[in-house]
Amino acid sequence: MNDGRLKEIIRDRIGMDASDIENEDKMRQISILRKLKTIDGINTRQLSRLTGIPYIRVWRA
Repeated sequence: MNDGRLKEIIRDRIGMDASDIENEDKMRQISILRKLKTIDGINTRQLSRLTGIPYIRVWRA
């Protein structure tokens, strides 16, 4: 799935831009990441790149 489409899906799903997730506190980030990881076709590396959150934190969420 391309990044542009994914950004739209993330904005629709959680009501904020992917890059804004990085500014949330860690517990809120984990809760948001768990919601986003249920999207079909999303990949952990791609989610990490779009949100600016380190890969290992995205993977553990």
